[in-house]
Amino acid sequence: YERFNINGTPYITNGLGGAETYEKHGQAKNSEIFYNDHHGAMRVNATHKKMTLQFISYKNEVIDHLELTSRRA
Repeated sequence: YERFNINGTPYITNGLGGAETYEKHGQAKNSEIFYNDHHGAMRVNATHKKMTLQFISYKNEVIDHLELTSRRA
């Protein structure tokens, strides 16, 4: 799992669904968080005004939390 911020836009790579994890080799450019200790999944709750994203490990630990709000009035 890795979350990037590129010019104010978040990008998420989630590859912890079940395959073997691998060792991280250096910090990627624009990376805000990297996690590969345990498998997990994304929980996404969305309304027309807000979207909440959480990466939750299989041990039920919230590893990352991101909240995005609409810019529309």
